[in-house]
Amino acid sequence: MSPGERHPEFSWPTLAVSTILSIQLLVLMEWVFFVTKPSFLAVLPVGPRLRVLGLTPLPMLVMAAALLVPLALAAFLLRHRPSAARLLGRLGVLVPAAVLGILIMLMADNFANTVLGWSIQRSAGIGRVLVAILVLGAFVLGWRTARGWTRYFASHGRLGAGLAGICLAASLVALVGAGAGGISPGKLDPGPLENLADPLPNILLLGSDGLNANHLSAYGYERATTPNLEDLVSYSLFCENSFSNCDHTTGSLTSMLTGRLPTETHVTYPPDILTGNQAYQHLPGLLKRLGYYTEQISIRHYGDSFDVNMREGFDRAAFRDRAAAQTSLRFVGLVGQEAGLFFETITDRIRVRLAHVVGLGVLPSAYQEAVHADRLTGHTDAQRFQGLVEALRTAPEPFFVHTHLMATHGAHFTPSMQHFSAGQTQNKDWNLDFYDDAILEFDGAMGNLVEIMRERGVLGNTLIIIYSDHGMRSNARQRTLLMFIFPGGDHAGRITGNVQNLDIAPTIIDYLGLDVPTWMHGRSLLIGSATAPPPVFSTSFRGDALRRIVPDGPFEVDAAAAGPPFFSMGRLSMIVGQRVYSFDLINPALDIHDLTDHTAPYPEADLPTAESAGQLLVDHLRQRGWDVEGLPDPLPFKAVH
Repeated sequence: MSPGERHPEFSWPTLAVSTILSIQLLVLMEWVFFVTKPSFLAVLPVGPRLRVLGLTPLPMLVMAAALLVPLALAAFLLRHRPSAARLLGRLGVLVPAAVLGILIMLMADNFANTVLGWSIQRSAGIGRVLVAILVLGAFVLGWRTARGWTRYFASHGRLGAGLAGICLAASLVALVGAGAGGISPGKLDPGPLENLADPLPNILLLGSDGLNANHLSAYGYERATTPNLEDLVSYSLFCENSFSNCDHTTGSLTSMLTGRLPTETHVTYPPDILTGNQAYQHLPGLLKRLGYYTEQISIRHYGDSFDVNMREGFDRAAFRDRAAAQTSLRFVGLVGQEAGLFFETITDRIRVRLAHVVGLGVLPSAYQEAVHADRLTGHTDAQRFQGLVEALRTAPEPFFVHTHLMATHGAHFTPSMQHFSAGQTQNKDWNLDFYDDAILEFDGAMGNLVEIMRERGVLGNTLIIIYSDHGMRSNARQRTLLMFIFPGGDHAGRITGNVQNLDIAPTIIDYLGLDVPTWMHGRSLLIGSATAPPPVFSTSFRGDALRRIVPDGPFEVDAAAAGPPFFSMGRLSMIVGQRVYSFDLINPALDIHDLTDHTAPYPEADLPTAESAGQLLVDHLRQRGWDVEGLPDPLPFKAVH
């Protein structure tokens, strides 16, 4: 007799049914949670959402089969040794038991986070011990439930087979749909290589969050906040009037690395992500195909390329290897980017929670990293800087390292030494003396990095770009830092016309001797032009779509508010010369004002009128597929001020 006949409460077919249903239930509950909270799933149309639900179980089923099939085969070979076969069966039950235990843990964590504002992430000390006991209880309950399912389906075989068949059929239908409409990214072609630089230079792209040019002594500020940058100005291509393309780090960094505007990528603020071919068309992807080692050291969720679905570009991002953080290109090409990203999200949630419970790591809070540098639970700026130092000392050449530091973000600043704020306590947010101290500390870090590169012997062949993602208080309508230090002091000089972060990637590509791809819409700053620079467009997130989970906690996006026609985008701005045309999309009106610190203002006759500026802004949206039919014509506007 087979093990199943001796023990009718168990058989390998019922174990397979239990495993399929437990995996489908885990995915379903996570899918419901993410569809009803701010996430990339919440802003997808209904069809793609359902496709994600059908496709995400597939890799989990493959992993489960990789565990169960060898056990079942061994049990078959040992069928004449019932005790060994029973032991293998019990080991097999651990697979659905683990899935159900994880499901119970995540559901409890989701409930506590949503209703109580508490989660595994916030447990510490004795609280973590209690959480560990509760998690252990969840796995015990998962074991009991899995045993109960295998017994139940042993006597209700048709029901179990029918439910499992429905789940598998739904996944197969979704797989066919994904294959019919999916993206086949292939390899990103860098274009003709006959003019490619030899040797290829290393590239360091270094940013500090929320830096206003008018608080940098390199830009004429009366306080000596950037003495090291001042020393580099004469060797650099120095941009006097540079602007970001988004008020927020997510949209700004995505735009900078793709060479595309947020109005084209539809990425302004989390949970916006890159989709389609745009997920593969970006600067790190091109550099990777030229043989560069690529690493990004930034902040999770707000400034992390893996989280924004930038694929096949960085080898590492936010201290995670790509192989561990992103599923394979072959898998994503098969099931689609959304299902691949959702699978990555679920596995990441499981991994970090279990690691936290057993004391192997503390769950990072990206919000705390961005807003309260003194209350960090994740990576600090000091850790990011140390990661950059390690990369500059050990990364194989040629390397492309992008680092984005957060100490100058605000609203609270925590410089290690008080110079301009000496003798003060920071009892209110946005204290400018502490802000200047944070800038001075960033400048000191820049000086240290130059020495580290000189010690390794790579300074002479490293292109350094120093930037900021937006101005203070998340404002893209202010002048920001942008300077290029080319090897040997090449291309040194000043650019007085308006430039934008969108121009960074094309400038790098042009310097390497490649043609700038047609899908990049910035311009190389190495190409002199007698024509006026194009208008600088930037987006803002719609503030009315933000809500707090708990008082004084992080903001999240209310998906119901961030809907059509403009979704998360609340404002579109255009800068021509010194004039800012800011278009409120929620309560349509055009605000017009001048930047008093612009170093090369245009004559009034060269500036667009309110009517023509309004038309340019509406046309910009229309040409990129946005629904502008509900906008008033002409736009109401305020007087220049």
